[in-house]
Amino acid sequence: SFADHQQKYLNSSSDYSIESIELLDSLIYSLPEINKARNELNSSYYDLKATYSEFGINIDSFYRYSYNQPIVNARIGPGVIRLSNEYNYNYGLQFNWILKTFGVLENLVMSKKVIYESNLLKYNQAISDNYFKFYRLFYDVFKSYNFLEFVKNLVNYTEELLYSTKKLYDLGVIPKVDYLRVLSSYNDSKSQYKLAYENYQISVKKTSSFLYANSQNTKNTKIIEDLLNLYLVYYIDSNNTLVDLPIINENEYRVLKILYSNINAIDYQKKSVLSKNNPFISLSSNYVKQKPTSFSRDYNFNIVLSLNWKIFDSNLTKNQAMVLEEQKQSLYQQYLRTKYDLITEINNIKSKFEIDKFAYQSYVYNLDYRKETFRLIKLKYENGLATYLDYLDAQNNLLQTIMNLRNYKNEIFLDYVSYLYLNDQDIRLSKIYSKFKESKNNERQGGKDE
Repeated sequence: SFADHQQKYLNSSSDYSIESIELLDSLIYSLPEINKARNELNSSYYDLKATYSEFGINIDSFYRYSYNQPIVNARIGPGVIRLSNEYNYNYGLQFNWILKTFGVLENLVMSKKVIYESNLLKYNQAISDNYFKFYRLFYDVFKSYNFLEFVKNLVNYTEELLYSTKKLYDLGVIPKVDYLRVLSSYNDSKSQYKLAYENYQISVKKTSSFLYANSQNTKNTKIIEDLLNLYLVYYIDSNNTLVDLPIINENEYRVLKILYSNINAIDYQKKSVLSKNNPFISLSSNYVKQKPTSFSRDYNFNIVLSLNWKIFDSNLTKNQAMVLEEQKQSLYQQYLRTKYDLITEINNIKSKFEIDKFAYQSYVYNLDYRKETFRLIKLKYENGLATYLDYLDAQNNLLQTIMNLRNYKNEIFLDYVSYLYLNDQDIRLSKIYSKFKESKNNERQGGKDE
């Protein structure tokens, strides 16, 4: 049972908890979305290296063989006519080195460098995105579990009510119709429990399928149950409420950096295109060994330093640059909208956090009142001084308060994680868990001091 697991966590060493957290990390890092981002990062790295190689030295080897038709030579004197076949061949090495392009390759290298840095940001963003997806799924797991606990308690309380009602009915204190109504309520609560259990299983399997997207082990729900136990022990059932959002001073958010780096990359690409009409300097050399003739060496060697400059290209580079400029402006408008939406969302999360915290505290203050009210109504009902409807109202109010109390604590957690996520903070479970454990240890220490 969950209660047994919770006690196991409280009594066990921290290694048992860390094992589940490390397993979660390994599953998150193996998700398809993160593998895709990692592959794109590696691709942009090699693309950058390939562009740098354009400035490198290239050496080619070659061999050529040719056969020409017979040649007729006519001369005056002896041997007037002579037929000859020519078999020509040459082979050698060719050396090329682009020394400077006055902007074409230089700007292209900068563009590729910015793209690589952007993909590095995207890779880190993919990790945060998938952790946040897990937290949202886990949020639903706990809500379904909390409702299951609510219905489970409803069954127990209604069963106790049925037992008391049966005694009152046997004593003739209440009519049979009241007993039958309580019996009907008890049967309804058992039906609700079955539905709540199925809903809980669905949410657990949905989360497990997300984590095991790269394996056939999608039916393994143990890690979800282990993490739920950690959540219950170190957060839900503790005094830790994460009452304050951390103060974060960010000059620029990661998602905005990604968009702006894409803008910079296009800007360098545009400069590279416009530089195509600039001159470029290259150094080349050839060493050729060939079939000798009567009046030539069997090899030749040359070195050429060349300056090339395109004079006219029918506005090709200008139009290509305009395409890139329009793309740049489109991305910039997206950057402005994303910046506004992000800041708005962060402010909304701050407000929601305060509202949820206030609601949670209200239910904390109300819990003792609901407990005492139910205790008195139950006592009155067992002595025939209250109706079963009074009993059910007091019971539902108490159970609803407990469920709302835990649900709002769950809301506070999601608000907290959302705030960290939007501010590009580390939201790996190991970081969150360390906060929970620190708070739990402080809670225990406070109890010892008392």
